[in-house]
Amino acid sequence: MLEGNITASSLEKILTHGNTLVKMKVTGEELEAILNAQLSENGSDYSVAGFNYRYNQKSQKVISITLPNGNKVKKKDTYTLTTNNYLASRGVFAQ
Repeated sequence: MLEGNITASSLEKILTHGNTLVKMKVTGEELEAILNAQLSENGSDYSVAGFNYRYNQKSQKVISITLPNGNKVKKKDTYTLTTNNYLASRGVFAQ
């Protein structure tokens, strides 16, 4: 995904309850599974940055994931993402 600076304001928004940042590598297939796991009839539960995705609200499945340059995320390629330790330790994130 995109490299860039993390601001104090950004950290305050995501690092509540004493959480820390976790950098992890996932395949495109794993990223799709993570996104699918958080979809519900009400839409998306996670805020994301550095890529875009589309999903079918009826099936609650991701249709496509694209990078800012327009390239599609490939299922077999590896991508680096950052989240907080709480999300990284539960559900689909847990390794």
